[in-house]
Amino acid sequence: PYREPQASDVQLQVAKVKESDRIHVHTGTTIQRITGQPGQFEVTLAANGSTTQVRAGAIVQATGWKP
Repeated sequence: PYREPQASDVQLQVAKVKESDRIHVHTGTTIQRITGQPGQFEVTLAANGSTTQVRAGAIVQATGWKP
């Protein structure tokens, strides 16, 4: 619907996420398993040849965006 490229506020949103102590960003990571229910997820993450268990109230998975 736009004829010209529109400005993106992605960098501003990334900065807000990085500033939050309630949000944890895991880059270069694969989700191996998710169990539980909303508000009480148990997540198994894999990165650099090792796995980590994380408890989370919510999960946002995003892939493929490059600045």
